[in-house]
Amino acid sequence: AKKLEQAKKMAEKVAAKKTEMKAKCETRKAKIETLMSRVVENRKEHIEKLSSIVEKVEAFYVKSGTVSPNYDSLLADINEKKAAAEAAAVELKNNASLSCDAEKPREDVQTFKNQRSAALSAVKSYRQSVRALIDDIKQAYVSTQKNEGVQ
Repeated sequence: AKKLEQAKKMAEKVAAKKTEMKAKCETRKAKIETLMSRVVENRKEHIEKLSSIVEKVEAFYVKSGTVSPNYDSLLADINEKKAAAEAAAVELKNNASLSCDAEKPREDVQTFKNQRSAALSAVKSYRQSVRALIDDIKQAYVSTQKNEGVQ
C-alpha cells in the first residue's frame, strides 16, 4: 500500500511538471514563432535582393555588349544555386512552428535551427555565385574597354 501511494505521488509530480512545462512553453511560443517567421522573411528577402542584382547584371551585360566566355556557365550555376536557396527557404518555412503538445518542443526548435543553417548555407552559395558572375563580367568589361581604347 505504501509503494502504491508513493507511485501515485510520483505520478502526480510528473503530471504537475509536464503541466508546468507546457504552460512555460505556451508563454514563450508566440515570441519563438515571431522570431522564426522573421528568420524566414529575412531569407526570402535576401534571395529576392540577390535575384534583383542578377537581373541588373544581366541587363548591364546585354547593354554593354561585353562578351564573357564563362557567362552561360556562371548563369547556369546561379540558377541552380537560386533553386537550392529557394528550396531551403521553403523547407525553413515549413518547419517554422512550435508545438507545445509534442513530447519535446526543443526538438522543433532544433529542427528549425538546423534548417536555418542549411538555408543560410544555400543563400551564401547563391551569393558567391552572383559575386563570381559580377567579377567575371567586370573583368570582361574592363578588358573590352581597354581593347576599344587601343584601337
